[in-house]
Amino acid sequence: MTYHKPIVIVDVETTGMSPSRGRITEIACIRLENGKETDRFVTLLDPEQNIPLQIQAATNITNEMVKDAPTFVQIAPRIHGIFKDAVLCAHNARFDYSFIKAEMERSGYEFKKTLLCTAKMSRSVFPKHRHHDLSSLIERHGFTCAARHRAEGDADVLVQFLDHVESKLGAEKTLAVTDKICGAKNVPHQLDPKILADLPETPGVYTFYGEDGEVLYIGKSVNIRSRIMSHFSNTHKDGKEMRLWDEVRDIGCESTISDLGASLLELKKIKSEYPKYNRASRRVKGMWYLEKFMNDKGYVAFELVPDREIVFDDLKNLYAVFKTKKQAVSALTELAKEHKVCPKLLGAESGKGACFSSQLGLCSGACSGKAKQADYNRQIEAIFAERKLRIWPYKNKVTLKYYDKNHEKAEVFIIDNWMLEQALVYEEEEPRPLLDGFSQFFDYDVYKVLVRHMKNA
Repeated sequence: MTYHKPIVIVDVETTGMSPSRGRITEIACIRLENGKETDRFVTLLDPEQNIPLQIQAATNITNEMVKDAPTFVQIAPRIHGIFKDAVLCAHNARFDYSFIKAEMERSGYEFKKTLLCTAKMSRSVFPKHRHHDLSSLIERHGFTCAARHRAEGDADVLVQFLDHVESKLGAEKTLAVTDKICGAKNVPHQLDPKILADLPETPGVYTFYGEDGEVLYIGKSVNIRSRIMSHFSNTHKDGKEMRLWDEVRDIGCESTISDLGASLLELKKIKSEYPKYNRASRRVKGMWYLEKFMNDKGYVAFELVPDREIVFDDLKNLYAVFKTKKQAVSALTELAKEHKVCPKLLGAESGKGACFSSQLGLCSGACSGKAKQADYNRQIEAIFAERKLRIWPYKNKVTLKYYDKNHEKAEVFIIDNWMLEQALVYEEEEPRPLLDGFSQFFDYDVYKVLVRHMKNA
């Protein structure tokens, strides 16, 4: 099959299913350029761990066979060379890629590749068929396989499959299908390809920049690369994504260890950099809080208070948060109508005496003392049960720690009463702030992030 980039068809046999615990026992790489094979590398590997009996039975690769084979570290330079500037092609490509990537990183190499999955290609080109595993492809299309469940035999089947697809669809349609599976179809042409090739597959924050460094959009993800590529695949469905596609000229990335770290860093950057296409960046700085008190007749009542006048030592009396006072009054008025409670006691009206709604029969009469105190107060608590700010559930402050996969770096968060006191990164025992210019005060947006991440803490 002809493609505009080199393709390396690869198959690996492994000691298990987890790339963090398992190792590769055999690898086969076949490099194609302009549809022609230009390089081939096949070898058994010493996994430096025992091969489980069930894996030996499935692959016919035994501990005895690999004891004198090279380790992956020894062949890593060869793998680095054969994959240069190439797309990685495999059946269920994410599996093979995850093992090779883990082995390459353990060997001191970065390994980031565009993936061409032949299982996805089979489902796309031959949708009427139910099964798309390699054995089904061999049987369905009459491919030959010298050794099933061995790296070279399975890789050779994929060479036959790619040629078969091109013979069925023709070169132009095959190129379109391949581009779609590789996620290359909608990549902005004005972006340097190296920017996309170097995107990390870690948690963190990314920034889209436009002309003259204008900040267009800030986002976060547990996998930066995957999230960024998803922006470009949705341009036909979303007007904002289309505008981003047109305007983006550069992408910046900041990796974090945890999703919590990414969420807080994203929030801090949005609040300080005001990106063009982030709705959250247009939020006003001053918020309004609905604060509960008991009036002189024993009814639950509320007052709208600007955040500058709130004492955040105890959140139990804060029942709602609004961006503006106008929005608060409107929301509380609707809430009073819906539940037939007093808008004055809710804080939506001011003045003395009974509220206007009571004259229309739309208020239960708490403002004039007609409603039973206990019944009214229970109703109010039920209305706000899911709206009010959560009471801090711990006696003391809480420390959350997250480590990278090698336990060489850590993120530490110290939280008290839903306020973030410290956010630090530890690397080689030296702490540094995760959030530059961070201020220790109650922030409703930070509160929401902490509530979401601490549910299972």
